[in-house]
Formats: sequence, structure tokens, C-alpha cells
Amino acid sequence: MLNEKPPKALENLRTRFSLGDSLQVTKRFAVLVVLLANSEGDLEVILTVHSSTLRNDSGFSAFSGAAITIAKVAPDPDAVLTEAIFVGNDTTNPDASPVDIFKNPENHATAAASMLEFLARQFNFFPAEQDPSSSSIKSGHYQFLTKINTLPGFVLTLQTERAIKLNDSFNQVAKEIRDSYGSTDARIIARSFRDAIPDIIKDKSLKLWHMPLLVIRKPVDTDTVTLKVVRLELDFTSDTSQTAHIPTQSANLANFEFSIDPTVLSLNAEKFAQEIRIVRVPDFLNFFSSPKVDSESQE
Repeated sequence: MLNEKPPKALENLRTRFSLGDSLQVTKRFAVLVVLLANSEGDLEVILTVHSSTLRNDSGFSAFSGAAITIAKVAPDPDAVLTEAIFVGNDTTNPDASPVDIFKNPENHATAAASMLEFLARQFNFFPAEQDPSSSSIKSGHYQFLTKINTLPGFVLTLQTERAIKLNDSFNQVAKEIRDSYGSTDARIIARSFRDAIPDIIKDKSLKLWHMPLLVIRKPVDTDTVTLKVVRLELDFTSDTSQTAHIPTQSANLANFEFSIDPTVLSLNAEKFAQEIRIVRVPDFLNFFSSPKVDSESQE
């Protein structure tokens, strides 16, 4: 007997967003999907994979790109603030055609930016235009984050989550985030969060805030493009003067990292160019950056 979770999961699968129904591929496999109900009423999934000729022995497989599991974050946020940054060297040819944006790896920073904005629009997620407490941005940001790994070529390579201790210091937020990353991007990520924290919160009911940061990275002297999504979840309070404060708490810091497969983008350049509006990196940054404004509910 199934509990209430599997039917919802199957409905999510049925309505799954996909840009890849007719993509060109280099390899094909035959995959058997087995759905089993366990003793607790949960639905378990077994995947086995063969070559397309079915001549080899079966082996276990996994969902492509794994899955972003932010659903376990229990409460819905009261407000969402989004930021976006670019790290490295954008080598996009300003005269490149839409097809060449996806075909040529030197242009793939723009290709990644275009695909991410395309996905956001599918879920009515417009961070730069929407009030942080609106139902549309709260729903849209969740849908957007959970569907990034459905974008063709975006492969989830790392997913981590940790608690960070905070105690009413905005600068401590930056320090804790900086100390959480050993990468060269740590300082700019920490500074981005510090700059995004609201100074004023007019509506005291806005307590739980989710703050996703999108980082497109293209190192100098390489055409490799990656995406990092860092998501901070923390509580705010405000005093009688409406000044924002960070109470003592254990905040949640989640990290999702994606590689972007240049072969998938190149093979399907014509299809993507027909369906996806080209968005340059500066426009991507503007689109995904919530305005720094006084925060009050506009529901």
C-alpha cells in the first residue's frame, strides 16, 4: 500500500519540464525502470542498463545528472532574494550567431546564461522584477532550482549541505560562508551574500529567507563552463526602527555544482538556437539579481 508521497512523485515525473525530447545523442542504451513499493509505502526505483543491442549483461544505472533534493527543506520561505555573479573570463564573440553561441565552446558562458534564463521563464521566475515575498517568486525559485539538472548538458556533480552558526552579525555571515569553501571563489561568494542581506525589513512576518546565489564560472585559458548554486536559508528579525537583525541560529547552507557538457550544446546548437533566446552574461546577472530595496510584504 503506497503512502501519499509516491503519487505526488509520479505526477512530478509526468509533468517534468524537458528541453530534450529530440536531442541528438552519441550513445544509446536500453534502460529498464522498475518501481517497487516497500514495506513503509514508499516507492523505490531500480534502473538497469544494457547497450542498445541488448547483448551485454545488465548493470545498475542512475538518473542522469542525479537529482537536486531541496524538497527536504521543511518550511516554505517567507521571502526569497536571488543573486548572480560571473567568475572568470567571458570569451563570447559579440558577433556570434545564435547557432554559434551553442556550437562553439568559447561562447558557452552565454549559452549557459541563456539556458538558465529560459528555464526561469518557464516557471514565472523573474527575480529582478518580483517582490521578495510574492508567492510567484517563492514558487518559481523552488521550481527553477529543482529543474536545473533537466537542462540538456547540465550535469549535477556535487551536492552538499551544512549548518552554519550565526549570532547577530552580518559580517559573520560572510566569514562563515567564506570558511565553508576552500575554492578561489570563496571570497566573492561570501561578499555577494553580505551585499544581498537586507538592511531594512518593514514586515516583521518575513522571518525565514531563502537566498540562492548563481555562479557561472569560466576560468581563464579554458572553455570549460560550470555552474554553482549556493543557497543560504536563515531567519531574520527586525526591531522597532525596522532595522534587520540576524538572531542566533543554525542556518542552512546548501551547495549544488554542475558541469556543462560542451558536446551536448554543440550537437544540438540549431535546436537550441530556435527555442532559446540569447542572453548575454551582463543581462543574465541583471535578470537573476533581486533589487536591493526595503523589504515589505506586497501579497
